[in-house]
Amino acid sequence: MPASPSSEATASAPGVWTVLPRGAGDADRDLLGGKGAGLCVLAGEGFSVPRFFCLTTRAWDELLAPLPAPLRDELERPGRDPAAVAALGRRARAALAATGLPAAALAELEAGYDAVLAGSAVSVRSSAVGEDAAAHSFAGQFDSYLNVGREQLGARVLDCLCSAFSDRALLYRGVNGLGLAAARMAVVVQELVDSVAAGVAFTADPVSGRRDRVTITANLGLGISVVDGTAATDLWRVGADGTIAERQIAAKGVAVRPVGGGEGTVRTELGEEAALPALSDDQVRELASLARQLAARRGEQQDVEWALAPDGGVRLLQARPLTTPPAGRPTVFDNSNLVESYPGLTTPLTFSVMRRAYRDNFRGLVHAFGARGERVERNADVYDNLVGILAGRMYYDLSSWYRMFLQLPGMERALPAFEKAMGFRPDAASSPPRSLRDRVSWLPLQALVAARLVAIWFSLPRRTRAYREAVERWRRELDATGVERLCAHELQDWLDRCTRELFWKMSAAPLSDFFTQQLYGALGALIGRWELGEPDALRNELLCGEAGMESVEPVHSLVSLSERIGADPAARTLFESDAPAAAVWARLQEDSRFAMLADALALHVSSYGDRSLEELKLETTTLADEPTGLIPILRNYLRGGKSVAAMESHERAIRDAAERRVREGLRRRPLRRLLFAAILRRCRGGLKARESIRLTRGRMAGLLRRLYRALGERFAAAGVLDRDDDVFFLTDAELADAVRGASVTNDLRRLVELRRGEYERAAEAQLPARIETAGIVAAAEPRAVTVAVSGDGACLTGTGCSPGRVSARAKIVTEPSPELALDGEILVAQTTDPGWVFLMVAASGLVSEQGNMLSHTAIIGRELGVPTVVGVEAATRLIEDGATVELDGRAGTVVQRRGGAA
Repeated sequence: MPASPSSEATASAPGVWTVLPRGAGDADRDLLGGKGAGLCVLAGEGFSVPRFFCLTTRAWDELLAPLPAPLRDELERPGRDPAAVAALGRRARAALAATGLPAAALAELEAGYDAVLAGSAVSVRSSAVGEDAAAHSFAGQFDSYLNVGREQLGARVLDCLCSAFSDRALLYRGVNGLGLAAARMAVVVQELVDSVAAGVAFTADPVSGRRDRVTITANLGLGISVVDGTAATDLWRVGADGTIAERQIAAKGVAVRPVGGGEGTVRTELGEEAALPALSDDQVRELASLARQLAARRGEQQDVEWALAPDGGVRLLQARPLTTPPAGRPTVFDNSNLVESYPGLTTPLTFSVMRRAYRDNFRGLVHAFGARGERVERNADVYDNLVGILAGRMYYDLSSWYRMFLQLPGMERALPAFEKAMGFRPDAASSPPRSLRDRVSWLPLQALVAARLVAIWFSLPRRTRAYREAVERWRRELDATGVERLCAHELQDWLDRCTRELFWKMSAAPLSDFFTQQLYGALGALIGRWELGEPDALRNELLCGEAGMESVEPVHSLVSLSERIGADPAARTLFESDAPAAAVWARLQEDSRFAMLADALALHVSSYGDRSLEELKLETTTLADEPTGLIPILRNYLRGGKSVAAMESHERAIRDAAERRVREGLRRRPLRRLLFAAILRRCRGGLKARESIRLTRGRMAGLLRRLYRALGERFAAAGVLDRDDDVFFLTDAELADAVRGASVTNDLRRLVELRRGEYERAAEAQLPARIETAGIVAAAEPRAVTVAVSGDGACLTGTGCSPGRVSARAKIVTEPSPELALDGEILVAQTTDPGWVFLMVAASGLVSEQGNMLSHTAIIGRELGVPTVVGVEAATRLIEDGATVELDGRAGTVVQRRGGAA
């Protein structure tokens, strides 16, 4: 690091009134004040500090000496009354201005300037004895002056001293109970850095106290716009390894710069540079490293002001202890995978029910692996907090997930495949390695887990079947009983009984996921190790065309219906008309010519009515609720002209070609060929089981939806709620307590009103896929990641999930609806769920900001033969609606040609 100019020897010796500091040895706080002493220490430690010298506190003592004793007594205890403080300040400042700087002090100021800063514009900065202390920083309480020349130096120094008696400085002392000694002031006269950019670096989060991120804020020009909060600023958060974990690039608007040829500063409007980052990534990392070095030397967290000089060097302008609350427990939230099941906002009822579902079915998972009894009960909080909700969005609490997995001996080896399949970035803080002693002591349990793995493997078909049969049994029983005949208490009893059984048996889902994730990872590893092809692409192609995939059956059913409509001239004319969906549905029911088609549609609703967009949310309106939603879906399919035979033929062709490549690559390796075939077969079976379970979960959600909707009707009829759908803004426990007389809040209407308001406000927020907090999560403010807009022809990259190349217009979809008219466009969305299959069939491709290669959307994309790329960051913001997009579902690339917009 370059040596500080201020640490070099100077020709002039210290005077009576001024000190020309040479380094850390000159750091006398009582003489130089907090800022001056701090700058001496910085210079002595070798950090680059702009040249400076100090007017000592002797000038302050001389200036205050003539003040009357009563005035000094009042200034010692300024109080908290704003009006009285303002009057006191006016009297004090007038007295100091009348006295003025001693002539000898002024002469030494000018001599110090000539010796150290001759010809330079300077900053005149306050340096009170109590300033920059750990307990009370006095940040922003005193005045500083920028771009000062030799002629104005004396006047500005006196103004700076007088600012100790400004209204805000007096009130600050009064509120904090600080005496006059804390305001005893020196003044720093420092070279002004005409900075390219400037700002502040915090080595810990100043709100939460979290210490594993350096937070940097910056603006173009001088740093005054950052520290006084008068301009928008860029923000970065940098991890301990130098990784930029978050960046927010603001439209900065204005910059503060020195007045050319005069005194002071001017705010200038920024042009195109307003949208550009104030710092490069390398500069951000350099700043973070400097701040960490400083904190390590000081042994405490630091608030560092810095400036980027025109020569590219970083100058440190100030460093003071950062006052932070005690660091709280870190929590890492991630919805890279979960967003597929619960996209966008989720109501309190859905969250509370599904939180309980995760708790019960993952307790069932660890129970199946042999972890039970005291060990599970001792970690009950883990299961209660597998999911969280931030600004109305559901997230996985990764900290709890890792703690759950690490209850099982030997699971460390399974974590990489789990993380990759779920789309998580590994988090060392969340998944600490076990010590050798722990691993040795767990050897017997590891053997037990290995034995249980084998048993679970063979029991999976039975567990999956038991879960599906239990859901169907409860559905049949409810149909036979008649939900309309159940009172509120009976409905609540039904909910208690069915969720108790179904949530436990739902453990078939994560168990199936676990084995599928490991097989999926092993398949890719073998492809790479044996050099059979590009692992991700070839693996995706091998997994196409699996017959009997239940999650695709609703789509095949609809495509078959569209083929039937297309072959019937009268039906085709009806569907191609402009008649509203409700009118088309009514005509189908009334006209005897369409009786068989109407029966086929009713059969589809009966079989697949719960398969819809956002099907796992209880507040969702499904086809079972509004069967007229089938009409726009079928219109899209009719327009697309696809057939089941063509879809299956396309998928099978991709699969056959991939299998030929594998056979050729393993032609002389019979043992490898057998092993590969076994893993491939099991992986295909696992994916099929996974999608079957997902369809079952959708049907379970449909069952619970019916029960809760009926309960809402009972609450509305009893006058407890205004509307039956208000029930979705209460939690499952609140509803049960209200039914049974255990509610601690009787005014449920006001509670619903509060939550509806929160829900509406949350709709405006944009949250990143990963959020990291420390301490009380409710006190954290989730921040969105801002990404710069791409230029023409930019290539966006993600994860290719379904092979194929297509060029078509982009259709940005922020609010999916079955009524969305599609004609071969490429869908571009923030996230998707299995319900999107109704839209995917009519599209030529799919781009999603979220998702991974094992997500349901990826699997269905492969099965439908729709080229699909997921994990494309900020796709909905970087791709223009209507622009021509070239998508490569094998390579995972998306190229936008804005010039080709229709």
